[in-house]
Amino acid sequence: MKTHEMCARLQNNKIQDERVKVHHYMLPTEYIQKLDLQFMNRNDIDVSILSLSAPGLAFASSAEEATKLCRSVNEYAKEISTNHPRQFGFFASFFIHPTFGKTWGAPPNPTIPRPMIDFPHEITRTVISLITSKVVRDFSNCKIILSHGGGTLPYVATRDVHQTADLGLKDKTAEDFIREAKSFYFNLALTGFKAPIKLL
Repeated sequence: MKTHEMCARLQNNKIQDERVKVHHYMLPTEYIQKLDLQFMNRNDIDVSILSLSAPGLAFASSAEEATKLCRSVNEYAKEISTNHPRQFGFFASFFIHPTFGKTWGAPPNPTIPRPMIDFPHEITRTVISLITSKVVRDFSNCKIILSHGGGTLPYVATRDVHQTADLGLKDKTAEDFIREAKSFYFNLALTGFKAPIKLL
């Protein structure tokens, strides 16, 4: 079963009683499907959506190498989902923009793991952009899952609602902002602690 077909099943509430894991990493060539299926069975996971973790494909030495590797990874994930159509789907990898490069330069402190700080902040910026650019309002039927508990959104949402005027959002009230912020689904990776769970 293809990932978009699984999403359609979710949309139509056809797998509402199943547990779907959307934050499920794979490592091509080292990925062991049998052990993963055993893990899913032990934890009552019905469907897993596979994806690559950081650094993704950013370590490739050239655009050509990255393109070749990207295709290989996607074809590998497709093979897994084809072999186990009821258990696996996948998020394909594709190029958007470089994480670091001439535009951004080196990180201030390269010893700080990116998942610790950067991932939550990048997610938050993306979410706020979706809300303030009216994407969430105009495409309200689109269900969006935010990784890592929505980043810092649960913390900054009530602060941002008071700055809608500064952002030129004259047609978006504080109530609109909060309602749209609550319309997302939240993946709980990196949020396994009392404080973030309480905010969510």
